[in-house]
Amino acid sequence: MKKAFSLIYIYFVNLILGILCGTFLVGVYLSSLSFIAGSQIHFFRPANLLPAFKVVSLGICFFLPLSLFTYKIRHQGKVVQCIVYIFLQCLTWLVVFPVIDHQVIGRLEKHYQSQIKYAVSEEDKELLSSGYFRESNGEVYYFLDDVTTDISAKNPVRGVEITTGDWGDMNMISFSSPDSIEVIEAASPYKDVLIKSVYGNNLVSNIRYMGNVIKAGQKALAGGFISYLVFLSLALALSVVYMLAHTSQWRAVNYVSCITATLVIIAVNVWYYSPMFGKIAASSFMGNRLFTAMSSWCQDPFIFVANCTMTLLIVILGTIEKISLRKNGGNR
Repeated sequence: MKKAFSLIYIYFVNLILGILCGTFLVGVYLSSLSFIAGSQIHFFRPANLLPAFKVVSLGICFFLPLSLFTYKIRHQGKVVQCIVYIFLQCLTWLVVFPVIDHQVIGRLEKHYQSQIKYAVSEEDKELLSSGYFRESNGEVYYFLDDVTTDISAKNPVRGVEITTGDWGDMNMISFSSPDSIEVIEAASPYKDVLIKSVYGNNLVSNIRYMGNVIKAGQKALAGGFISYLVFLSLALALSVVYMLAHTSQWRAVNYVSCITATLVIIAVNVWYYSPMFGKIAASSFMGNRLFTAMSSWCQDPFIFVANCTMTLLIVILGTIEKISLRKNGGNR
């Protein structure tokens, strides 16, 4: 009984600390997108607090089972622990996710959106600093003036454009609009290509793709009971990984099994909701008769079938390993 209630304690501690720490870390990273070489660095901007909270508070629901697996592997419980685990999973997807989406985030957006927009417009006035060489598509740019949103035909920004190659050339140029500065567009989603060359695009892409899964959950929740039930096939697949927590006598094997299964499930769903899948699905999957028949009541038949298939495979694998362990005289 004590182990079962410890599971509840660990659940809420990880939920609260995960949201607080995750919001801060993601907020700092989002702030890094606005770093400009040679300018004052703001490691945390209030304007990034709400976007970070939206991603973390909903995204953590997908990773909460992992925190429970780690406890279960070290502290095996009985039927009561399993019942508490099922209760916590239901709590996550029937209460926590909907409440955060509809109530918490909705109220924050309603009360603070105007202040956040104002803060962003003030902080983002500076676009690029002068005195640095920046390269884009074989051209190197050196600005003699700071680039701000105030530039215009009457207030242009002076710079030097250097063409690289065997027949390189150098020209004095002036810009009257931010849209005409190619190096700004090349820096996206960062502000400065010099910062982009340091951090790269991988983490930005991962956050964006995970955000697509979260948006799919929000859309499904707004779409009604059947729509959200289909999306919960992902939650079911993540939840049954619980069955892999004691399939081996070695804890390290159990940890690796649970972590791998969780990451594979999330990766499949991230891939499905990424732009890459749309091109593949259009030519391969959506012509299938099964998916066509299911599309009348299921908005995302492919990922529904994929999640249910992964759920079934994990249940079968967990059951077989459990039986095998007992037959071989395992410690359970």
